[in-house]
Amino acid sequence: MGKKAAGGKRKKKSKEELEAERAAAEEAAREEAEATAAHEAEEAAARTERERQAAEERARLRAEELGRLGDEAAATRALADRRARAQDAFLRTRARLDEWTRFTRCDPLPAPASRADLNTYLSMVVDDPATGLEACLTQCDELAAVLNAALVAAVREHRLEAWRERVASIFDAQVRRLDRASARILTHADDFVTPKQEVLVTAQSPNVKIGLWANLATKGFRMKIIDYPDISVITEIPKAIALQNVAVRVVYTAADPITVPRCCTLGDYDQALGGALFVEAIKMPPLRKKVRGWSMMPVSPAVDGQVERLDFNADSGNDPVGSNTVSVSIKFKIPDNVIVRDVEGAHCKLEIREEELSEDKMGSTLAQTDGFKGQATLRIGAWDNDLRQWSEEGISDVAFDPHLRVVSLVSQRLTALAVLQRRCAEVPFLGWSITPIHAEAKPAPE
Repeated sequence: MGKKAAGGKRKKKSKEELEAERAAAEEAAREEAEATAAHEAEEAAARTERERQAAEERARLRAEELGRLGDEAAATRALADRRARAQDAFLRTRARLDEWTRFTRCDPLPAPASRADLNTYLSMVVDDPATGLEACLTQCDELAAVLNAALVAAVREHRLEAWRERVASIFDAQVRRLDRASARILTHADDFVTPKQEVLVTAQSPNVKIGLWANLATKGFRMKIIDYPDISVITEIPKAIALQNVAVRVVYTAADPITVPRCCTLGDYDQALGGALFVEAIKMPPLRKKVRGWSMMPVSPAVDGQVERLDFNADSGNDPVGSNTVSVSIKFKIPDNVIVRDVEGAHCKLEIREEELSEDKMGSTLAQTDGFKGQATLRIGAWDNDLRQWSEEGISDVAFDPHLRVVSLVSQRLTALAVLQRRCAEVPFLGWSITPIHAEAKPAPE
């Protein structure tokens, strides 16, 4: 029995021994916790002291800097006043020279600083009976030049608020000219019909690109891919839209005509990056009929150069394409001069392959891109007329291929679309200072 106890099971600890071990473990844990808390308290106190000293040092340096800047301002006040007077005289002289140059050149564009000249010019543009697409794009380029000149004049005169109003009126004139040209094409659709019983017209200028499609056939299909190769845009519309009596118009503007009028607003907000893409559904006007050599044109707003826009997801039951919610897939190429950030705020690396981006291959390149899996994702927004701001609601499946510079998205809204970026994205700093710290710097010789 003694051997079995010695070489077998260990003797069971008594209750007193277990209680003593538990008390010892609790004491060790308490001592360790107290040591950890004391160490953390010491670190917190040291950190607080360092922060206090750093704040005092920053305050001392700031006070020294403000004193130095005050002394410099007092010493250079006379020089700054002379410089301001010289600058004002220079700007007035240059304005008179520009006005004289414009007068001697017989420039048809209005004087940038003259509201009367601008209003007269815009009235002439809107009332111009020309309906050709090329003439329309030429006038759009002229309007872009007028807008830039008006901005320069507003900056010189410190009257940016007035420029904001001019942006809206200039963009309205541009839209009305595009509407007149589009109405002319749609009312004479039989002159532009293709063997597939479609109308597909594209044109572009340095500042505006436009594509217009209309379906004149009634054959059934599930989805319709509309390729605008000359302007690097592809839309994929569902049958609910394609078989209706509507046209699809795509307009790209190099400038941002929507958020630019808010340029004087303080604070941060979304704005379009690289221009805006307008995708719109337009009601087809009655087509002309030819009877015994006569062309009979039914009276409609299109005859007067007006188009009727449709919301294909409208709540109203009177809208022929608003009964069900449908989506449109869109692909478009971002201009090469636009620096793009992804949703995380980092610049997308651009590795442009020229052999893939030539104009004659652009259509096939867009068609071959499918989802851009694994590539960067951008923020795409649609303009909300009610809220007067960009909204990402109704936009999904957004992807961006930085190699091809092609954006893919699905939208439930036909309106203005744009790549969004915060207004202050490129200026994230609130303040900074520069202090030379070169250890080997030597004082200048006397």
